[in-house]
This record gives sequence, C-alpha cells and structure tokens, in this order.
Amino acid sequence: MIPLDHPELKQLARLLRKYNLLHTVSRLASLLTVPSLHANNIRLEVLVHLAVIHCRGTRKPSVKVLERLLNEYLGNTSITSAEDPPEDVFITNVRTPDGNRRMFEGIWHSSCYFTQTVIDILCSREATPELVRLIAPILTLLKLSDLVANRVGLQRWHTESSVPQGECTLSPVTRIVDRGNSVSFSSEELTKYQINPALLDPFILKTNCRNLLCTETLGHTSLERYPIVKVGNKLLLALPNAVGPAIRRFLLSKLQTMELLPTFAKLLASYQSYQVESEGLGRFENVDSAKSLSTDTTDLPINDWLLRVDVNRYIHLVLLHYPLEPLHNEGVDCLFEYRKETEESLCAYLNRTVDHCMDSPDKIDGTTLIVSGGLGGNCSIDFRDWSNRWGLTVIHIADFLMLVNDPAQSVVRFLKFIKQKNWVEKQGVEFTPIIGDYTVFCYWLRSEFQIAPREFSVIPRSVLCIDVGYPLNVRTQCRRTLDHHVIQTTQGVYVEAMRLDLDPYFGSLSARPIYGSVDHVQFGVLAGAIESKRGPTWFSLRLRDKGNGFRDYAYQFWNGFIDLFYRLVDEVETLNLTLQSGPIEVCLDLTEVVMPKVGGGLISAVGIIEPEILVENDTAIVKLPATFLQYFQQPENYGERYVVTCIAKALLKLHTGEVEDFDDNLVESLTDEVVGDAGIRILHAFTSYDKVEHLLQKHSKNPTMLAQEDLVFANGINSYGLDAPASRLYLDRPAGDP
Repeated sequence: MIPLDHPELKQLARLLRKYNLLHTVSRLASLLTVPSLHANNIRLEVLVHLAVIHCRGTRKPSVKVLERLLNEYLGNTSITSAEDPPEDVFITNVRTPDGNRRMFEGIWHSSCYFTQTVIDILCSREATPELVRLIAPILTLLKLSDLVANRVGLQRWHTESSVPQGECTLSPVTRIVDRGNSVSFSSEELTKYQINPALLDPFILKTNCRNLLCTETLGHTSLERYPIVKVGNKLLLALPNAVGPAIRRFLLSKLQTMELLPTFAKLLASYQSYQVESEGLGRFENVDSAKSLSTDTTDLPINDWLLRVDVNRYIHLVLLHYPLEPLHNEGVDCLFEYRKETEESLCAYLNRTVDHCMDSPDKIDGTTLIVSGGLGGNCSIDFRDWSNRWGLTVIHIADFLMLVNDPAQSVVRFLKFIKQKNWVEKQGVEFTPIIGDYTVFCYWLRSEFQIAPREFSVIPRSVLCIDVGYPLNVRTQCRRTLDHHVIQTTQGVYVEAMRLDLDPYFGSLSARPIYGSVDHVQFGVLAGAIESKRGPTWFSLRLRDKGNGFRDYAYQFWNGFIDLFYRLVDEVETLNLTLQSGPIEVCLDLTEVVMPKVGGGLISAVGIIEPEILVENDTAIVKLPATFLQYFQQPENYGERYVVTCIAKALLKLHTGEVEDFDDNLVESLTDEVVGDAGIRILHAFTSYDKVEHLLQKHSKNPTMLAQEDLVFANGINSYGLDAPASRLYLDRPAGDP
C-alpha cells in the first residue's frame, strides 16, 4: 500500500524525533479508537508507525500538534488520496469461550469474520493438541482489545459518520490525554484484569522488528503483526485496529513453523463448507433438489452444490478455497493469482456444469454463485473463457453469510439483483471495474431496487461509478438486527445467541433484547434469553422426548410466551427489589403434560392445580401439571394468565429468595400488567370440526406476493432512456450516512 520510507514522509519523520515515544504513540493510537476518524485510518496508521520508528525526544503532543500532523503534514500528500469511506462498522464482536470480545474493525476486509473463524476452528473438537495451544495468546489479545473498547465507552456494532480525504478535527470531547491512557496498560493493571503478560509476548514488537519498520509497506508491517509496543513498564496497544490481522499472522507464522499449514487448511475448508451448506442451502426459496457435486479434476480447490429451484432454474453454488501461503508471505489483504492451469480447469468445469443443466429439458435459466473462502486476501481470476450462457457472480463468504441470515437482504434478492445487472450490462452499460457485485447490490438496496437511476441512459458506453461506501449501511443494519453474540448461562458457560425477532417490516420489534440460543437448538432444546442491565434472564422448556404429542407444538408455545416473558422481566426489574445478579433462568417443565382428549369438556376453575416451583443453581423449574393444556380451553385467556402467574412467582423466588410466601397482590398486579387484556391469547386448545380449518392447518404454502424489487425493475425497463446519448454517472452515498 504505502511504503513507510515514502519521500513525502521525510519532513514528518524529522519532526517526530522531538517527541516522547510513550505519550506520542499512546495519543496517536487512541485516535484509532475515535469512530468519526474511521475513514482516516490510513493517515492515523502512518503516523503511529512513524512515531514508533522516530520518536526519541521529550515533548508531549497537544491536540493542536496532532491536528497539524494529520492535516498540514499528511493532509496534502498522496497518502490521503488513498482514503476511502468505511465499508463496515467501527466496532465488531468476536464470540469466545470467555465471553464477547469487542474488536476495532479498522479498514481490514472482514477482519471480524476471519478472527471468528480462527477462534471456532481452534476451539473445535477437530483441532489437534498443537493447534489448541495457540488459542490462549489469541484470547488474551482479544481481551485487551475489549478492555480498550470498554474504556472509551464503545459497544458492539457502533459506527458514526466519517469523511475520507478531508480535514481531521479533534473535538474537546476526545480528551486526548485520557483517551491516550485507554490504550496503555501497566503491570498492575494487567494483574487487576487477570491478564498474564507472558501470553501477550507473541504480540509485542521486538527491537529487531522495530528497526525494520522504515523499510516496510503499510498493509504488511511488523507493527501490524506485533501491535503492542512496550515502553518502560507499560504496554501500549499501538494499533487497536490491527488486532484481527495480528491474530491471523500469528497463527499463520506458528502453522508455518510447525509445518501444520496443510492440516489447518483442511480444517478451514471443512469449516467453511459446513457454513455454506448448513446456513446457505436452506435459504434458497422453492428448492426442488440440492446435491453436492464431485469434480472430475482433483486439483480444483472447491466444494460445490447444484440446486434446482422454481422448477426451471438452477443455482450452481461454488465455494472457492483461497490458499494460506500468500497471506503469510505477502499480507492478509494481499492480491494473489491461481496458476493458469487451475484457472482454465475451473472455468472449464463451470462451463460443463452449465451445459449439462441447460441441455436438460425445460431448464432455461440459472446462476453460478462463487463464494470466496479462505482466511483473507483477494484473488484475481480470469473468466475470459466463461460461456456466458447464464449469470456468474463472485461474493465473499462473510458477505454471503450475511445475505443468508438477514431477511432484509436475503440471498434471493441478491440473485434477482444479479439478473437485473446482467440485463443492464447486455444493454452496453459498464460498472466501475474495481467495484464488486456486493457493493453494487448494496447500492441497489439503498436506491429502492433501481439498478440504474431514471436519469441514466441505459445504452452502450454508459458508465455507472458507484461509491465504495454503500456496504456500510447494509452491514450495519444486518449486524445490529442479528446481534450475533454469546450469553452466559446459569451453568457459567457462554452459548451463541441471535436476536429472535428478525422481521424487517417491524423495526420496533427487532430492536427488543430477545435472543434465541443457537447452541441449545443444536441439542434439541428451546431456550432464549432477555438481556437487560441486570444481566441475562433465560426462558426454556423441558420436554418429554416422545409420547405426549406436544413436541410438535412446542416452538409455537415457546415463541409466543417469550414475548410475554420479556414484558414480565421488564416489569419485575422495575420493582423496588434487590435483584439477583448474573444469569438466572425460568424453565417450564412440560414432561408430564398430555394433549387434551378430543371432545373433552371444559375444566372448571376449581380444578386448577398449583404448580410446584423448585429453585436450584439460579434456575427456577416450574413443573406444570398433566392437565395443563386444558386451561387453554377456557373462553377467557385463563391459560395465559396461569403461565404468566407461574413465571412471575418463579422470578420473584429467584430475586428475593422467598420459598413460599408471595405477595399475592404483587403477583396479580404483574399478571394484569402483562395479560390484563382478555384478548391476549397465545394458545387455543379447542377441538374443531370445520373442514376449512382442517385444510388451512394442513396447507403448508404461503401466498405468493409480488416483490417490490420485481415491480420496480418491471416499471424501470419502460422508463430508462434507451435512445439518449451515453452518460457517465457517479453515485455517492447520500449525505448524512454513517
């Protein structure tokens, strides 16, 4: 990227010799924790590198001095012209066995995803003992990163408006001296935070590496590999935004030394193949069949699947595995190429698959979707021999996983976008060559599905130049909507969780802190948590393995009552009570519950059985009676009130420690607040003899609606200026975007 011995940096290097190493590096490093300077990361990183190389004096840089360094000495150089708008959030989150760890994303491509991948593989059952030993230093560096984020008060998925190639203004709220201390750690502070300094040693810049910095290039420097600088008895996290790349380079270096690169490459390929198959294949609509293909060329670094959708369409999903060696030798964001023979074999294989599908009867359309895997880097592939019988697109695996998990984006919309983009390109329109399809897709989403503006001439030689910052809004919304993180259980372990309400049409619902546990689902358990300032409050069901017929309805029951559970938790935590700290759980035990008999009569209120509530290990188990479902056969919402009353008693037991003595008025008041309206119903347990209702119950298909993106495109074809002169249009992000 930028050589640190660049001629434009010589004057700045001489000036920095007058300044103190500790105070200058810490204050410059702290500017990398300022969200409004996200777009100016290149300038800041150059300054930090130069300070580490040249600072030997006694002066302490003031705010005005720092502004001069950024604006006068660097603002008018070619270095500033390399700045681009940020493409992802400022703070991301990595899920670890020790909890959530916030990470400064910087401008590294998909740094969060790659770091998460490293953690997942090293903590997996398939990892060898040699690989498992590498996890401790990585987790320690992530803990240091999280502490810095906590000191400057930044939460996961935070982002702010940031302007590249402009003047950097440091506001008084930056408090440069205090912020400088946020990246500095004394030995006493490390002890306080239970951090073993020896585990940070693999990330501390050594003297010999420091001497090499002036000969290196930004993007693959020793400081990016060793982002901690030791000054006296203090450790400075000099590049907070390089924690992710440092972890990958540490891993690759160790793997190279231990000759385990091939072993890890196999684990990585298996991990990403499982991700694409388990998370991706099920998200395609109307899939008639899906099969994994076996290539007829053994040297192709791919896994692929052929999906038949909508009867007459194919999707060829190809996971392309990037090699690890170039990342170790040239940098984690390097550009590399496959051998010409590999490129030709890959293109020939893709063409053969297309020909096979297109030559079969009634199969008239398709898309080849290449997902680029690996652990970083960018690959240049020559598709000049592509047959072009149907569409082809390449997307990074991190973006692909966002597509398949976020209902507002959806992989189905992405495929529609590719089809529309192909139509525009067939009219002769060109897109900026360096811009990938995902960036154009993000612009398409933001422009309300208009692949080209109405004033644009859709004719040969017209060019659309799209700003690289469009993915920021899409990625921010996706990350905040899903909010994928870990939550501690009452057993003290951390489990993966994602937001439960993902409907993009109801923004207020999707902002609620209601999460479903991914790990519990994998073991066939329904569990979710409400996160509040107090801590997580879990809600789970205990079911009989088989025999009572209720398992088929368990999810609807749990999903309905977790909303009421959220309201009840909120009500309880606003009471003037001494609340229990840490994770607590309410578990409804339905193992004795039986399905109501057909034609059974209504149960009287006199026959209501008070449940047994047992509290152990911060978990309240509510043992529901066998006749429990009959309570939902009442004309009023008696069953709902019964469940909410039980949960209210369980929560009060957990928080107050009371075993039997409840304030009945308080319990009734809480119940009325949550289900006081008789119209609030979760479950109806009535027998129906209506044939229409039986048909509706068995009918599995949803009504098909005309998607907005289809309507916009259909209208747009008739309104584009097909006879106008060629034009060139630059599409910047709307003003005010973060």
